[in-house]
Amino acid sequence: MTDAQDNTTLETDRQQPKRGPGKLIAVVIVLTLLAILLVPSHKESDKAQGPETTSEDRPSLLAGADKQAGSVAGRDASAPAQSVQGGSADQGPGAAARKLIRELRAQVPPDLQRAYQAAQEFQQAGQLDDAYLLYFYAAREGYGPAAMQLGRETDPSSFKQNGLLDAPDELQANKWYSLAVQAGEPDATAALAKLRSTVEQQADAGDQRARRIMLQWK
Repeated sequence: MTDAQDNTTLETDRQQPKRGPGKLIAVVIVLTLLAILLVPSHKESDKAQGPETTSEDRPSLLAGADKQAGSVAGRDASAPAQSVQGGSADQGPGAAARKLIRELRAQVPPDLQRAYQAAQEFQQAGQLDDAYLLYFYAAREGYGPAAMQLGRETDPSSFKQNGLLDAPDELQANKWYSLAVQAGEPDATAALAKLRSTVEQQADAGDQRARRIMLQWK
């Protein structure tokens, strides 16, 4: 190789940039910085997912569990609003009845006639919650007069405004009359037959509600 060719080769080598590990390292650094900048922080991620729900934010499953029983009007006549086995506090609607019921349950057998008489007195005094609880307790224990009274209170033919309940209910009347029949109450059989006959006539006349009631009768 001539001196001229050697000079040309050296000149070309000087013009071409040398490739080494430095440029590759720089590329890796740039990519790493971009990746870090693009990844959202924990706070930004939480904001995107919405506010965090804490135990204080969740409604308690026990909320309202200790509320006192409401008025009798509008209540399902199949059971008292609060257990007749005794409330957590001797205050509020029905408190006097619950206290008496606890006393009666301590006796063997319980004095159901006393419960019935107390229910009548409460009803006359306008303490409808107490009256209802005592009627209910005595009726469920098999006392015929109490079951008969609840039957009349729910029977449309004998229902009275401003009574224990705010509306008549044929299904409940059928239930209480049936219990009264089982207890041997003299007028219960006739009252039950009259109730059923009335509903059957309504059903025959095309009353859909009466037909649904008959389907639910036992």
